[in-house]
Amino acid sequence: MNKIHTYPYRFISAKYDDGNETLFDEIIDFEIDVPCQNRDEIIVYILRFYKYKGYLCINDYFPTMWENQSDCFARKTSSEGYTVNIKTISLTCLFIFIKEILSKNQDCTMVVCGSYELGENTTRISRKLKLYKWFFYPLLENLKLKSVEVLELNAFIIASQETKISEHQIKSDYHHFKNNKTLITEIDW
Repeated sequence: MNKIHTYPYRFISAKYDDGNETLFDEIIDFEIDVPCQNRDEIIVYILRFYKYKGYLCINDYFPTMWENQSDCFARKTSSEGYTVNIKTISLTCLFIFIKEILSKNQDCTMVVCGSYELGENTTRISRKLKLYKWFFYPLLENLKLKSVEVLELNAFIIASQETKISEHQIKSDYHHFKNNKTLITEIDW
């Protein structure tokens, strides 16, 4: 197998919810140093894992400069004059998941979902999810990983081939998360 190029990263923090005050058991943050391809700059990204039911790691990554902005997940660096290698960022996220989370608990999974672009047909899987599939799927077997597809929710979930959690349970828990997330969003409004 070819060597996978990744960017430098560092652990930032882990926050635990032992009082069931949030939907998540734990939130884990890393920073990734991403070189800008069209400028002599490093863009620091946050990779945030939201751990649900103790094993389902929903993740987001975004530039730290947008962290406190409500549209941080929808914005594109390329639209704002920064060219970055999204494939290498994505592979770095997978590497961090394997090294920092999966190595400690073989039952943890990484949820990969792709947000829809403005005007994109939301009855199909998103363009972004197709890219993630193209980045990750060729690597899974050699990394002793598998994909659990939840395409009806525009996602797939990366799991160890050694996990004791069934694919049915993984899908069920992700559906449960999405339903709870929708309820929480509706209540917050």
